[in-house]
Amino acid sequence: MYSAQFDDTQEFFTYFMGGYGTITIVNPTTSCRLTYQFKKPKWTKDGKRKPARELPTSKQDTRPIFIRVLNGPQNTSDYQFIGTFFPESMRFCHSHKSKIHANAKSVKAFAWLVRHINNEDLVKRLEIWHERKCGRCGRKLTVPASIAAGIGPECAEKMGF
Repeated sequence: MYSAQFDDTQEFFTYFMGGYGTITIVNPTTSCRLTYQFKKPKWTKDGKRKPARELPTSKQDTRPIFIRVLNGPQNTSDYQFIGTFFPESMRFCHSHKSKIHANAKSVKAFAWLVRHINNEDLVKRLEIWHERKCGRCGRKLTVPASIAAGIGPECAEKMGF
């Protein structure tokens, strides 16, 4: 599977706020690489579940984003829950339900990423890659501009971009 690297912090932020995707973060200085999956719950206001494609997503979408880290050799199934990102307060909280300790490198790295998510130099300090799938609905991206942004045109419109 081919990946695409974000060249712009705002594109990464838009992708992440879409609430559905996989990113790999590489620190070029240390060559450390970590892969995270993130997903918003599919809840509606009445508490019922709906497919993500049917949910109205906008800049004001305040559903939390659940974060999992790749913690084994199988890159499709070896992910473990580490915590939750809350868009309203722009903060990450490690979960007591996580089997990965709060002092683990993967947890600390994600917390650092969240603290610096609005820093324009973020993509200059780190390599941030995605899997060429829409960050909102998960569909395969084929248009070069959509690949670069990490969001398809229909989802970008629904998100207000």
